[in-house]
Amino acid sequence: MTVSFRREGGYSISGLMAAVGATWVITLGLLCGGTTATEAGGLPKTFIGHSEASDRVGGITLYGHDFGQEQAGAEAQAAFGEKKHVDVYLRVTEPLASGTHLVAKMPGVVAETHLGSLTGERQGRIGEVLSWPISFDLNLLPTSEQSLPFFDDKSYALKIEAKRAVDSLVLLEDDVFRLNIQSMLPKDPRIVCLTSNSDIATSKRSGKRVSFEFPGGDPTHHASGTGDILAELTDGVFSHSGNPNWESVYWRVGWGAGERSIEARLESPSAVVGVCVIVANTYPNYRTDMMVVSAFDGDVYVPIGQGALVDSGRRPSIGALFSAFDPTTTSKVKVDLSQQRGEFLSVSEVFVFGY
Repeated sequence: MTVSFRREGGYSISGLMAAVGATWVITLGLLCGGTTATEAGGLPKTFIGHSEASDRVGGITLYGHDFGQEQAGAEAQAAFGEKKHVDVYLRVTEPLASGTHLVAKMPGVVAETHLGSLTGERQGRIGEVLSWPISFDLNLLPTSEQSLPFFDDKSYALKIEAKRAVDSLVLLEDDVFRLNIQSMLPKDPRIVCLTSNSDIATSKRSGKRVSFEFPGGDPTHHASGTGDILAELTDGVFSHSGNPNWESVYWRVGWGAGERSIEARLESPSAVVGVCVIVANTYPNYRTDMMVVSAFDGDVYVPIGQGALVDSGRRPSIGALFSAFDPTTTSKVKVDLSQQRGEFLSVSEVFVFGY
């Protein structure tokens, strides 16, 4: 999961922790009670129908979806971190148990329910069309096939899957819709990756040297990884083993709140416009929840951005902290990382962008 922020005044770890608070809230997969479309007065005017040829085994098909706006068949546009709501319509073709499991997902987004929540806990009836309302934040995550849309727009599909409760047999597997996600960074041809991470296309790497310092003490390299501490921060989220939890570094900070810092020293002063930190949630006690980004102005570090993860209750194995801000010229960028609970602070990759 990912949350992006733009600069609006000063930031601090303590202030950010206070803002987040002890109780975590998320709209990811916020499932309202479903309805039978025929009982609700028919389908909305903005309904977009689907071919029912996607029926994999039998019992249920993807009937259509509704964004609440006319799309004329074109791929819908969206921004990274934007809140979205969609009503997914499913048609029952055979009697289905109320425990039939439904999942809708794209990288970083998961919503799930069971058929009974859409029917009032009764069995699904042949021919009825059920409405499943889903609200989510487009807090996307990288995958081994697709990196985050830092520089260019990228297309993402919301996939739906239905499984029989008794044996998890897949009844339905299909794409509900595709979203064109706009680039996370400004479309300025000068902007490159100043840390030249392996996940970034060669043409978008600065090629300049960068070094990392750790003011609060060096982290430990994960024993299952294959690189050293410095390499792990730039050699790709899914490098070597393919497991971002192993290709990571961590600090043991003790149970409860903890903080550590990463300082990126650039070869020459550059205009910095964004920072992304991929964090590894290797085990329940490994976590990194917040970051504050600061730029060195020649005398002191000045905060310029911040980011925080929101706990959904089913925390994915990795998370992404992202912050974009106005161009700030500096030769040193410091990222202060923190957590509210856990034992280890863990980081898989650090990206610094600018020109």
